[in-house]
Amino acid sequence: MPRGAGLGPGVCRLRGAWRRGGLEALAREPAVRARGEKAWREVLRSPGGLAWLVDLRAEVLGAGSKFRAAHPDLEPGLRAELRGALLPGAGAGSNAGGLRGGLAAKVLRQDAPAAVLQRAVDAERVHSMASTRELLPRLADPFCGFALEHPELDGRPLAFLYTRLFPGRGDLGQTLARVMPSTSSLQSPAAHLEDPAAARSAVFYSVSAAEPGLQGLGLAGLLIKRAVEALSASHPRLESFVTLSPVRGFRRWVLRHGGTVSSRLRSLASAPDDFEASDTAEIDREQLMADLEEHRAGLLGLCARYLLQAREDPVFRFHTGNGAVPWELHWAASRSRLGLQESLGVMATYAYFPGPTPPWPGDGTRVSTPMEALAVSSVRTLRKGRPGPCAFM
Repeated sequence: MPRGAGLGPGVCRLRGAWRRGGLEALAREPAVRARGEKAWREVLRSPGGLAWLVDLRAEVLGAGSKFRAAHPDLEPGLRAELRGALLPGAGAGSNAGGLRGGLAAKVLRQDAPAAVLQRAVDAERVHSMASTRELLPRLADPFCGFALEHPELDGRPLAFLYTRLFPGRGDLGQTLARVMPSTSSLQSPAAHLEDPAAARSAVFYSVSAAEPGLQGLGLAGLLIKRAVEALSASHPRLESFVTLSPVRGFRRWVLRHGGTVSSRLRSLASAPDDFEASDTAEIDREQLMADLEEHRAGLLGLCARYLLQAREDPVFRFHTGNGAVPWELHWAASRSRLGLQESLGVMATYAYFPGPTPPWPGDGTRVSTPMEALAVSSVRTLRKGRPGPCAFM
């Protein structure tokens, strides 16, 4: 097909300017300088338009702050049109784009095209993988992977999510070692569910976006919600959908607020600064966890307050922004170097619910979660029995 076939004159002009002079030439086009909404919607209706706008926004984000300051309406306009076109109920642009179909969470299978599997490996930001060989165990029963796909971006999933199914009711996973497949899973696969339909709990342990051009649009959160819907349909006995998530920045927060903890705990919290990147430091990590055990109750209480009151953790803001409920904390859940450096091994559970609201008791009374109880207990301890406020409650 000749270049420009099927494209309107406005779209041809924009693409031509971009090919000839890059972003600077595109930003000077009259249609773009006039805030660009009409121009971008025409692009979205054209063949390959969605893919081009995604790539274009990635290029704009990578162009640097100086370029964006010189063209302040360019990136916000692209973001608004892409958000309106991709996300349900995001604005008027969702109809103006005229896109066929929408985003869907589809099961990622081991026999997916090699390029898609490699894309999943490259996109992983939470628990990195060296190759597709490490990915495959994450896609075999009782593990499961999902890809967020759009019909106009064939072979180009926008985000990836990984989960494990458990037969036990209310099983929160507790530790990464229990939730994630081991590196030897291909030789010694995890125990399969005797009856996949009998799964009662789903634990999500990683979600990552794959498109730089869709950064900040909330697609990872949408994928979690769509996966909950898909799992509810395929496994009707599932009762709980939770995450096992890192707690970013907790250890540094403890050190910044060292006046409220003992000198011994401050010393232990400083130890991960000296951990080496190699696995030879495993003995040091295990010794630190043993030394921290006497401070377990205090650290869990502090972590609950860090999440629910300080709210400095971007993972907390991500999940609560998507409607999840901060549910529980898990001790020694991540014993890796990064897990100790970020949170002294503590991880958090966030609960997602298929319905519009959490299933509180029949009278609608709002009950405290285990994490909230930890926060209140910690405050009372520090205030010698006097209850204190919890901002999230």
